[in-house]
Amino acid sequence: MLGSYNSMDNKLDLDGKDNSICHICSDTATGRHYGAIACNGCKGFFRRTVRRNYDYHCRFDSKCEIDKHNRAVCRYCRFMKCIASGMRDDQVQSERDVIGKREKKDNVKTFCAEQTPRTSPELTLSTSEEDDVLLDNLLKSEMTIQSLRDTVITQTGNVEYTTKAKSRLANEDGTATLNDVLKSMHSQLLLVIEWAKTLPEFTQLSSSDQAVLLKNFAGQHVTLCVAYRSVGANDALKLLNDMFIPRASKITPHIKDYVDGFYLRDCEKVMDQLVEPMRLLKVDNKEFVALKACVLFNPVAPGLSSHACNLVLNARRKIFSAFERYVKLTKPNETTRVGDLTFFILTPLSVLSKSISEDIMFTKVSGVARIDVLMEELILADVDYADDRQVVEQSFSLLEQPSCSLKNEMPSGSQDMCGQLTDDLLRTSTSSNSPTNSSLTAGLLLKTDDVMMSGIGGQYSNPQPHTPHFVDSSHMNLSYDPYNHHSGYNHYSNAYS
Repeated sequence: MLGSYNSMDNKLDLDGKDNSICHICSDTATGRHYGAIACNGCKGFFRRTVRRNYDYHCRFDSKCEIDKHNRAVCRYCRFMKCIASGMRDDQVQSERDVIGKREKKDNVKTFCAEQTPRTSPELTLSTSEEDDVLLDNLLKSEMTIQSLRDTVITQTGNVEYTTKAKSRLANEDGTATLNDVLKSMHSQLLLVIEWAKTLPEFTQLSSSDQAVLLKNFAGQHVTLCVAYRSVGANDALKLLNDMFIPRASKITPHIKDYVDGFYLRDCEKVMDQLVEPMRLLKVDNKEFVALKACVLFNPVAPGLSSHACNLVLNARRKIFSAFERYVKLTKPNETTRVGDLTFFILTPLSVLSKSISEDIMFTKVSGVARIDVLMEELILADVDYADDRQVVEQSFSLLEQPSCSLKNEMPSGSQDMCGQLTDDLLRTSTSSNSPTNSSLTAGLLLKTDDVMMSGIGGQYSNPQPHTPHFVDSSHMNLSYDPYNHHSGYNHYSNAYS
């Protein structure tokens, strides 16, 4: 094939460079491609760029470091390095011409080719290239959302879900209070909406189907992301706002009275059942974003329309196929890795996220902290409220002081949750068949202050994926209609463009 040179007998080329490594990203080279010693990944990247006439731009003054670990981060700098290493776009065009002539000659020579499926390297690479593009785009979406992290954290930082005194005392050594946990969770919910809207398959769905997927995915997203972020932490969960949730046994005595400990048990389960397997398996970024996208595109999410089911199923299959191919190419000796990643990580994810949702439910009904509208619609939507009486009884059995000793420290709007809370909740409880699958009716919601940040994201009717830009705006209180699927939810659609 033109542009291909597979002999690796000479370890050094004429200018003294090592022929065994790719001159673009330093990965293992497979030969000379289009004029430069390169790996198959950079070869395919250069060919796609030239054939499809892509136009890239660098956001960091064209100074990005390109190696095998971050070569997908900046395509502009990677392409420039391809050129600098000797790759020539005219050889890509010449290769296409030669292949075209060869195929015509084969067709004239024999009709048997029509009966035999072609398995040429070029056709095989085309599928591999599509998989590479898909995973690169998922990684790019993740990095785009990460760039918004600081802005979102700053905005959420102005909200107090619990008393400020507890936060100040506990935060001195980086240990997260319940207030920090809720702030981090709120920030992650803001970001997951924007992340989903960067995915073309997601934007093709109706707004109602998008809402269904997000409500089904939000709790799992929070759990999965905090677990992956905590792989490098020392026996603790690292939140989005860089606060830490340690094991209960490691909480220092001087802040023990200021840390809300009822959620620590489930956090320890996340450490043991998610963080530790991720650490042992050494999950990389592409594997993480692929698994995350597969969880989002759940074709059996309750409430999904029949038309959307097929679209979502195809999206998941496409992503999983790319994920499977990537694992087999990058870790060929780990023959069970796909199964290990799927079962060790995704199997406990649903159960753990359910437990976290129940912790938030307990936080709300106990009056320990305020829960905003976004958490109501995305996190609590995953809780089964059919057994409200049991939930409340179990919740209050965990409180050491039934008289609600926190009453004097509670934020305004939450103090009256004490006393007659159980009776009020049971009187206003509805079945799980309500339009929002929530028993938190207006009578109960009037007892809480819904703290809510202003908008997020463009309108869900936008058919194209977008790059979000955060717009700073003030906080606002919104009423919540439990019989409106998109009551507070759609208010998160105006602060990004």
